Amino acid sequence: MNPVKKQEEYFGTETNKIRFLSNLIEFFGNKDIQVISASGDADYLIVSTALEIAASTLEPVILVGNDTDLQCMLVERCNYNNLYVQLDTGNPAKIFKVQDAQANVTENQRSVLNVVHCLSGCDTSSTVFGKQKGSTWNVLKEMKSNEIEKLKVFCNDSASHTQIKSAGELFLLLWYGCPATSTVDKQRYLMYNKRISKMKLTSTFKLETLPPTLDADAQHSFRAYHTVQQCLWMSENLNEMWSHVSDM
Repeated sequence: MNPVKKQEEYFGTETNKIRFLSNLIEFFGNKDIQVISASGDADYLIVSTALEIAASTLEPVILVGNDTDLQCMLVERCNYNNLYVQLDTGNPAKIFKVQDAQANVTENQRSVLNVVHCLSGCDTSSTVFGKQKGSTWNVLKEMKSNEIEKLKVFCNDSASHTQIKSAGELFLLLWYGCPATSTVDKQRYLMYNKRISKMKLTSTFKLETLPPTLDADAQHSFRAYHTVQQCLWMSENLNEMWSHVSDM
């Protein structure tokens, strides 16, 4: 049977997405396969479910998936020696123990892995134009202890807007390879001047290749903070003062 629409076109409509998921859940249910539907960040739900199962048994628990976000969240949160990740590509499939991966990061780095995950883009927060999510790991490895401490404010449920804005700006500066003591708007200006001086008069400059403005980064940081707090407290009703909608 030939499809009526292309996949991208079909799933471009929210109604079609909901209908497809409903049918898929019903199909698996009829096969006695348990299905959990995510209303928020799906990665967080997957990790939380794996951790709950690992805590309830001494048998090995294997999470199947290639998503680096899942691996990042597991490395930060896992305290069990029976949890494994299976990469679903390759023959034979590769399986690694989460605790073995934890040995490759310091406790300080591990404490902000979820913060970096949310700042660099996840199911409920956007990423920065032209920046690869994987590059944030290199940023984290090079961060100084005092810089990591500043990022930990995202885990503080009583953090102020000013603190979140400042920590988010620090991470963005480091992600773009800029001095931590500078400002985002200053670096935008310097990058613009440097690039425009090398362009031909007929060339078109793409503003989106510059770092976000300080105000745009602040909104992104607030949204990331909101996501981190939801992950920490497992709350679906976290005060919306931290979402990007009411901070606009």
